[in-house]
Amino acid sequence: MPPLSSIRASSSAVLNSTSYIPTAVFVGGTSGIGQGIAEAFAHHTKGNARIFILGRNKQAAETILSGFPKPSSPEAEHQFLECDVSLMKNVQKATQELREKHGVDKVNYLVMSQGYFSVAGYTETE
Repeated sequence: MPPLSSIRASSSAVLNSTSYIPTAVFVGGTSGIGQGIAEAFAHHTKGNARIFILGRNKQAAETILSGFPKPSSPEAEHQFLECDVSLMKNVQKATQELREKHGVDKVNYLVMSQGYFSVAGYTETE
């Protein structure tokens, strides 16, 4: 396994070499691993990205977003979209909001780290 310093340097090089403002969606980004990845992404892009955190906890998201570096690009934005992804209709609504309200037509980075627990196995929702 490569050293952590090599991984960090490689990730930083990739994120800093883009000639566009990347769009990243963090589903379940209000705590745990999702939060950590969102914060690292914001740090490595120096805030110059379109970052969307989807989750249930608006207060936690606002705290996280306020800690992101302030972007120097006017195209960058950091937003929270409330979405309980255990219901597919909520996922469809959030996707529609990303496309229509925020003009997202392409997602460069998608992180799925939402928490969900069920003893019933897969159960399709509305």
